[in-house]
Amino acid sequence: LMKLYDLLGTIFHSPMPRLLAAMSLRMVELTMENGLTPTAPMAFAFYGEVLAGDGNQTDACRLGRLALKLLETEKLSMHKAAVFMQVYSSILWATEPLQSIIEAHKLGQKAGQQGGDYLYGGINWHLAISTSLFAGQDLNLIKENAKSFISEISRQKGYVDTMILTYWQTVAL
Repeated sequence: LMKLYDLLGTIFHSPMPRLLAAMSLRMVELTMENGLTPTAPMAFAFYGEVLAGDGNQTDACRLGRLALKLLETEKLSMHKAAVFMQVYSSILWATEPLQSIIEAHKLGQKAGQQGGDYLYGGINWHLAISTSLFAGQDLNLIKENAKSFISEISRQKGYVDTMILTYWQTVAL
């Protein structure tokens, strides 16, 4: 059931925030009733995003940090790249220096590459490049990173095209 909720969280993320709130609260409830599972960090990350959206940044940051702390346990680190993306792009960006957000997304990218999660690894990479631009980093460095990103996507053409298409279809729902 938690795996289904995890998938639904990705689908509900942008187009249906009210459903994300109900679903993430249910995920946290199931986690509290049944104990920690590999999807528990995503449950806390999703609910943290809901709290941040409601203006409760303090509790959102607590849940985001809890989600990140749970990733330190090997059993719970299955969705590492997705949790990094969720926590740093939806919660901690408002309270942490942009440079630390960039570094976190780079870690999320590496986690995705190492764990075979190319979708969230790629999203983290994209967010690292985008945040670098907002942080005022050297444009030549940003340009080099963007070229590397595009080159890697082109290299993985069939698989990555499918992932990106799936991601944007999910966002468009």
